[in-house]
Amino acid sequence: MRFKLFSIVFLVQIILFPLRSSAQLKDNDHAEKSEAAPKKNPNPQPPVSKLPPAPKVVAPTENTPAGTKKATQVQPAVQKITEPEMIKIEGGQFTMGNNEATVFEKPAHQVTVSSFYMSKYEVTQQQWFQVMGAYPSEHANCNNCPVETVGWMEVQEFLKKLSKMTGKKYRLPTEAEWEYAAKGGANNNHTTFSGDNAFEKVGWCLENADHQTHPVGGKNPNELGLYDMCGNVAEWCDDWFSKEYYAKCPAENPRNDDPGTNNAKVIRGGDWTGSALKNCRNSGRNLAPTDTRQNYIGFRICR
Repeated sequence: MRFKLFSIVFLVQIILFPLRSSAQLKDNDHAEKSEAAPKKNPNPQPPVSKLPPAPKVVAPTENTPAGTKKATQVQPAVQKITEPEMIKIEGGQFTMGNNEATVFEKPAHQVTVSSFYMSKYEVTQQQWFQVMGAYPSEHANCNNCPVETVGWMEVQEFLKKLSKMTGKKYRLPTEAEWEYAAKGGANNNHTTFSGDNAFEKVGWCLENADHQTHPVGGKNPNELGLYDMCGNVAEWCDDWFSKEYYAKCPAENPRNDDPGTNNAKVIRGGDWTGSALKNCRNSGRNLAPTDTRQNYIGFRICR
């Protein structure tokens, strides 16, 4: 009886062993797959996006609308400058001053000047930037407008740097050279304004300037091919101002080196703020201290 019972138990174990082994294998396989599966992040983060590059700040050009705010001024490494176009003025004799005008212009007297070169246009904002690396003008965003708001001493620094960059000796005109050139030199037609008796044909003055400067060369030139000798901006000269100088100046190549009591330099040609007959005539004279920086004073150069 015991033997029979043992045999039955043995047979049951033999039958159940394959089934149990198969179930264990399935459980082990399921566990291995569970361990191989990646774990989920409970706090997923969005992908990082790249920001676009910051826009570049550029210097103003003549295509920038006038009157807009100036862009941040970035000084480039200037490889080449635009040299001023120069016109040769043949020397000669002329009558300087005007006995029928203001006390500053009297007495009219004969003066002889030697030949020299003068810039065809007033120095522009672009030319100043190429040499000095700045835009000082109040009437901004106009590369071809005359530079202004520059003092006489700053102009001297410009001339020094320009001369070094080009290997040529640039300077301001003397007052006698300026008036001789404004009157057309040896081609003098004895006009009231430089190149014509009608100021609106040759210059920008109070009556037609619309309260601002204008690009150089926008009006007719005078007999020598010089532009804007009448109006736009008044122009620094090399001489110290003296209302008595005409009565005692030399007859040949006069240049007043005495600062006197005024301590001011001569400015010529009139500007956009002054009336034509009062300020823009060929013989008209005015003055400004060397540290004056006004939006109606610029310059042209000689050598």
